[in-house]
Amino acid sequence: MAPYVFMLAAVVNVVPIVFLFKVLIGRLKEDTSLRNSIMTKFFIGVATIEVIPILLIVYGMMDQEKYPMSEMVVPGAVVLLMMGLASIAILLQRRIDVPAEAKETVNTFTFVALALAMSIPIISIVGLLTHLQQ
Repeated sequence: MAPYVFMLAAVVNVVPIVFLFKVLIGRLKEDTSLRNSIMTKFFIGVATIEVIPILLIVYGMMDQEKYPMSEMVVPGAVVLLMMGLASIAILLQRRIDVPAEAKETVNTFTFVALALAMSIPIISIVGLLTHLQQ
């Protein structure tokens, strides 16, 4: 059960953060003077999004059972897939329709979003590895 809890935590974290990033990066590209308010909205949004994944991670870590590798393949693959798709989605937004004057601001926002989107999937991979049977 625990491997799928880690997978669920990664999915529940990555998908909303990517959608929030997509909405806010569009606003940032239109008007870079709103940088501070957009970053504030993004951080508040990420904080509220990460509540459920953190609770799922804690629940998954409470399970002391060890699982064979065959039960870890699908959750691990889904977590890695979510990391890859989030990276592609976030990095592509950095290249599409960015005015020259907004390039630096968009790059900063992109890499902050990428780091925040990858945090829970990385913790999920560590959780999967700690429950691996030796």
